[in-house]
Amino acid sequence: MEKRVIKQEAYYKIIWSPIEKYDRHLLTRLMPEMPGITGLFYKDDSGYAPVLFLECWRDGVRDGIKNFMDPIFIRYKEIRENIDMDEVYVSYTIIA
Repeated sequence: MEKRVIKQEAYYKIIWSPIEKYDRHLLTRLMPEMPGITGLFYKDDSGYAPVLFLECWRDGVRDGIKNFMDPIFIRYKEIRENIDMDEVYVSYTIIA
């Protein structure tokens, strides 16, 4: 995260990771156990269309996405069932 102060006003810029095709094994190695936001996207002709953003404060972005995608985890079951796991892409940002 980048902070800039202009005339006593604070502006924050968050930097996102590159968008990666969802693969639970790859993301477990890449994503840190730090608080942040995870974005899920579908790819279309014009680029990447956002589907969902997950706030992962307590668990961190790695556990947040694992818990969301886990079929046993029932908190977001209805939402997860409507996402095509073979076509979803993931990006994250760390906010500390």
